[in-house]
Amino acid sequence: MTHISSGFRVRHGFKKDYLLQPPPDDCVCFVCFGVLVDPRRLSPCGHTICVACIPSEQSHVKGNCPVCGIQLWRRLLKLPTSFTERILSLESRCHLMCGFEGSLKQLPQHLAQDCPNSMVSCHNRRRGCVAELLRCKMEEHLMKNCLYRVTSCDGVGSVYCSANCKLIN
Repeated sequence: MTHISSGFRVRHGFKKDYLLQPPPDDCVCFVCFGVLVDPRRLSPCGHTICVACIPSEQSHVKGNCPVCGIQLWRRLLKLPTSFTERILSLESRCHLMCGFEGSLKQLPQHLAQDCPNSMVSCHNRRRGCVAELLRCKMEEHLMKNCLYRVTSCDGVGSVYCSANCKLIN
């Protein structure tokens, strides 16, 4: 099942500030007050919280509800896929302020592949570059600043890695 945290790592709920409209009350975690991420319903009280908001010692929920304190007596209940899809359909803007607006379902892919303000590793990492930079700065880095950029030797036509002058086959 797809959920908000895949590709876009969040520790607890997604911040409501980035939603284009206020979320429905049943889509909000009772613990962190963010939009539910990988939600679980507690039994018997019925409170719904993010899986990350469950104290680690309660992974199979043998303690008390962190919201109301009632004794929990059953395992966590996963919510129906239709409920998760409803959460993922909420419209949001990118938290990196690039101007993107789309559903929460689209956000992880946007951050991983398109967002100009996402931090990315240099494309020449396998050659040894350890630079981490904004995606929007990558082209300039590759063309001017990367010590491991590929350059050609004038007059010969061979291709070299500029950091160590090794011939690239």
